[in-house]
Amino acid sequence: MNVMTGKTKIIIVEDEVIVAEDIRTTLIHLDYDVVAVAQSGEEAVLTTDQLKPDIVMMDIVLKGSMDGIEAATQIQSKYDIPVIYLTAHGDENTFERAKVSAPFGYLMKPFDVQVMKNTIEMAIYKHGVEKKLKESEARYRAIVEDQTELISRFLPNGVLTFVNDTFCRYFNKRQDDFIGQNIINLIFEEDRERLKKQIDFLSPDMPVVMSENRILKQNGGLGWLQCTLRAVLDDYLHKTEIQAVCRDITERKRTEEKLRAQEEILSLLVDYTPAAVALFDLDMKCIVASRRWVMNYGLGSKNVTGMGIYEIIPQSGEDWKTVFIKCIEGACEKRDEQMVKLPDGRSEWMRWEMRQWKRPDNSVGGIVMFNEIVTELKQTKMKLDELNKDFEEKLGKEIIAFKSGSA
Repeated sequence: MNVMTGKTKIIIVEDEVIVAEDIRTTLIHLDYDVVAVAQSGEEAVLTTDQLKPDIVMMDIVLKGSMDGIEAATQIQSKYDIPVIYLTAHGDENTFERAKVSAPFGYLMKPFDVQVMKNTIEMAIYKHGVEKKLKESEARYRAIVEDQTELISRFLPNGVLTFVNDTFCRYFNKRQDDFIGQNIINLIFEEDRERLKKQIDFLSPDMPVVMSENRILKQNGGLGWLQCTLRAVLDDYLHKTEIQAVCRDITERKRTEEKLRAQEEILSLLVDYTPAAVALFDLDMKCIVASRRWVMNYGLGSKNVTGMGIYEIIPQSGEDWKTVFIKCIEGACEKRDEQMVKLPDGRSEWMRWEMRQWKRPDNSVGGIVMFNEIVTELKQTKMKLDELNKDFEEKLGKEIIAFKSGSA
């Protein structure tokens, strides 16, 4: 647009002088700014480069080595300026050639003034919309390409339509290697059916699902991707595409597997150790307990993992929350003799001790508790106390009798 006048700038490309003048006069009458008239394809490209018009009105058949279609193709690709074709030729072959260059309008000679105006205005509007769309796509692509996540789009059958640079770098391939290929083929074979079901599950009612899948890496190794799958719906709520935003969680999975293996070993060690020991987390939930510890509380072979201490030992009368807080803060709490009522109705004398346990980073992880049934020891001690008492009473009587006799 001409900044000074606010009018749309137009270049006319027409090698017939009379026709060109007629078009120029008509355009000026329609309040457009005709900034140049070119007579060849080469001149049209050069003038467009110099004047940067808003519209180029291009005759298809021009004298010289470059016809209007070739000139229009260069103008649109180099300068992104819309071209309207002018022609007296309505044959199908010419139209097909012109159509390939994606013109913004097509006017047949002789021209109707109102049709010409409508075609120009529609070309300006269409070009403006396309320009905004391109800018929006460029912003979107820049955002997508700058992401550290692997971003892809694929059809409901799994055929890829887009992958970002991060996706390509992760698999060490080019974008062209993926487009048209099926994303399912990147997934470890045993996980493919599950992913297919998750894709089929996506719907307007459930447009997003989380998925963790094993993938085959370029070096033949196995990796893990955590993906957010989102259904792309059209105006009729039909699933047209699926967008996947993924991140590598291979290291996390390896750490989890190592932790699981360590927990299994720890569980075996604790489970079969003759010691009566149990580990609790900071929420007072049991992490693992040995068989002996569980049996001492009259629970038989019950699995107490995940149970709170009040669920395991409800009848002790102990304020376990207070005990836990003290131990978390570093104290060692113990009871040498405590009467515990067991679930089967029996009562046993119990000795227990609790202290904190720490993680590898030296943070407190929870409480470790030891227990021991001391009923027999307690009963023996009580009998011994009774015997000592009887002995002392008898001895006292003998001493009194002895003193009385001697007196």
